[in-house]
Amino acid sequence: MPKVVFIVEDDLVQQKMLQHHFEEMLGNYAVRTFTDPEDMLAHLDEKPFAIVLDHFFSQKKDKTGLDYLKALKKKRP
Repeated sequence: MPKVVFIVEDDLVQQKMLQHHFEEMLGNYAVRTFTDPEDMLAHLDEKPFAIVLDHFFSQKKDKTGLDYLKALKKKRP
């Protein structure tokens, strides 16, 4: 059974490259992609094996990737 990996990346080209890397090059991973970290946070109950959180700035410009990392740690230490 493949391990689930979440990728949060606002650049769709980078997102697809990362997805390809995990699924085709590394194998045994099922990738779920998100452009918005808020969407990803809503799916944490799926208990991903890993989360790739880009050095991402939200469209609202009020939070950075570090802010979302803190939120992740609170929800899933």
